[in-house]
Parts: sequence; structure tokens; C-alpha cells
Amino acid sequence: MNNGSPRPDRLARREARRAGLQLIGVAAIIGMAEQRQLIPSARVVFDALLQTDFRIGAEVIQSVLDSLAATQGTVR
Repeated sequence: MNNGSPRPDRLARREARRAGLQLIGVAAIIGMAEQRQLIPSARVVFDALLQTDFRIGAEVIQSVLDSLAATQGTVR
């Protein structure tokens, strides 16, 4: 339901930009977690997220997986 007000996440991003903070999204955090071996597989986490109502574009997921493959020298 949209009552014409900005979504809370958009407001938070706007304020973070004003404060000079660097913004990264959930996809980037998942990629970093795999790089740091905090999770065994970003793909598994993305697949689990896609089973929920979490909204993330396929191109965003593929970009993270491609970046991970490039740093690891693998194909995903």
C-alpha cells in the first residue's frame, strides 16, 4: 500500500547519503560474506532469499556472482 509517502528504506538511504556514508546493499553484503568465508555460498543465500518476499533483481545477483567468480577464478 502506497500512501504517497517515501518508503522508509528510501528515507534512510537519503539520510545516509547526506551524512556522506557509503551505501551497499544486501547483495554486496552477501558477496562480501562469501569472500570472507563467513558463508559457504552466496548462491545458496540468494536462492533462499528468492523463496521469500525479498525483492532483488536477477541482474544484481548475477553481478555479485560474476564478481565472486572473477576474484576466485571460477565460473558461476
